[in-house]
Amino acid sequence: MEMYQEITACLNCGTRLTVCGQREADAQRVTSYEVCCPVCWTAVAFAIPGVLDPGKACLICYERPLAEQAR
Repeated sequence: MEMYQEITACLNCGTRLTVCGQREADAQRVTSYEVCCPVCWTAVAFAIPGVLDPGKACLICYERPLAEQAR
C-alpha cells in the first residue's frame, strides 16, 4: 500500500486540483473519483489506478491559474 497524489486541472476555470489517498501499487483496476472545484463548483473527475477506498480520497489543495497580463 502506498500514498498517492493526483493532479488535474478543472476544465471550466483551469484551477489545478490535487487529491490524495492510499492505493495498492500492483492493482490493475482504475477507480473514478470526482471532486467539486472550490472556485467554480464544477465537478472534476480523476481516474486513479489501484485505489483501495475511494471514500478516503480527499482534495488536499488547489491552485488558481495566473491571470494573463494585459497587453
